[in-house]
Amino acid sequence: MASNALQDAQYSLVPQPERVVPFGSVTAVYFLATPLFLDGVVTLYLYSEFNAAVKLSLDGTRDWITLPAGPSAFIFDAKSNKAPIPGKFGIYVKNNGVAITSGALYISAMTVV
Repeated sequence: MASNALQDAQYSLVPQPERVVPFGSVTAVYFLATPLFLDGVVTLYLYSEFNAAVKLSLDGTRDWITLPAGPSAFIFDAKSNKAPIPGKFGIYVKNNGVAITSGALYISAMTVV
């Protein structure tokens, strides 16, 4: 039977400070919008109020997900996915080819230690 990090070990959940990315900081090049998460992320909540689509990456190179023009949201729940996203990654943000002129992106996470 495969190991499951959320069932096999004792762990504590640690809420991370909410990050807010204002529209003026988003360009056509990925930038690190959060400090690196050093522990596994159990819950990740992304809420965009941007007036245009935004691309997100976990490594600053490969596209991971596109959030359409807001309001839009994405929720990653590790309990449903059976394992946390491993640590040592951040959320990188860039526009989707269209300049963003209003709104913000809100990033909330719960890590496991």
